Amino acid sequence: MPSNCNKCKNNITRLDNDKINCTNCEMMFHTRCVNLPDVNINKDIWKCENCVIKVKSKEPILDEILKELRLLRSEHAEVQKSLNLCYEKIEDCNLILKKQEQTLVEHLERIELLETNNSTLRKENLELKRQINDLEQYSRTNCVEISGVPEFKDENTMSVVQAVGTALGLNLDSYTIDTCHRLKKNFNNQPRNIIVKFVRRLDKEEFLRCRRIKRNLSVNDLPGDMRNPANSNNTIYINESLTFYNRQLCAKARAFKREKNIKFLWIRNGKILMRANENSKIFHIASETDLNDVH
Repeated sequence: MPSNCNKCKNNITRLDNDKINCTNCEMMFHTRCVNLPDVNINKDIWKCENCVIKVKSKEPILDEILKELRLLRSEHAEVQKSLNLCYEKIEDCNLILKKQEQTLVEHLERIELLETNNSTLRKENLELKRQINDLEQYSRTNCVEISGVPEFKDENTMSVVQAVGTALGLNLDSYTIDTCHRLKKNFNNQPRNIIVKFVRRLDKEEFLRCRRIKRNLSVNDLPGDMRNPANSNNTIYINESLTFYNRQLCAKARAFKREKNIKFLWIRNGKILMRANENSKIFHIASETDLNDVH
């Protein structure tokens, strides 16, 4: 089928040798019409003038696009570089966090061990304090404290104690009493208490028994030279000698007795005993927590 030359518009037959097709628009031309030589023509890449002009007109746009692409590629490389740096820093942070986490775990384990050891030491310390208190209280087994007896300058404490014994109907000689003396000064300017250590526990028990019988023992029961007119009606109290800890515990027990309407509180052989009423059991108060058991 004949075609026309896109330049001269004349027919081009299949037998014509001076013809060429544009590889871009596929239009057919006479080689003479497009001023092509007869030899050394690569017909596989040849483009007509119009197509060449179109391609050249697009080259600036392509150049701009390529420039933008190069810029984008450069920016992408910078971003990738920054991301890689961030990844490295994140990895470093993760390593630091892992080390800190391990250190924290070790410290927590150490704290837990220290708390366990501290708890054990506290229990051992409390047990040692209890044992020391028990030993100190045992050393006071034969001791009583007398309070409310007037104090005079250059007094003979042994004679004062013997006078108290006489008031109770009990004869106390020097062989019965190991030692006796006034304690440190009271803050309320009251006469200092007298501590008496008996040779035998039986004598101490008898002394306390006589005091329980004579419940209204007062300064008036003493000889005249041992009385003080200002406090002649004051009651004389005789109690078992307690350690500092047991005295504090006894004071708390008395406050608890008043608050909870506990009926009985007494001391026997250095032990603090409580009983809610006549029908309840007897509780030994060895620590403040034991008060909660009284019912």
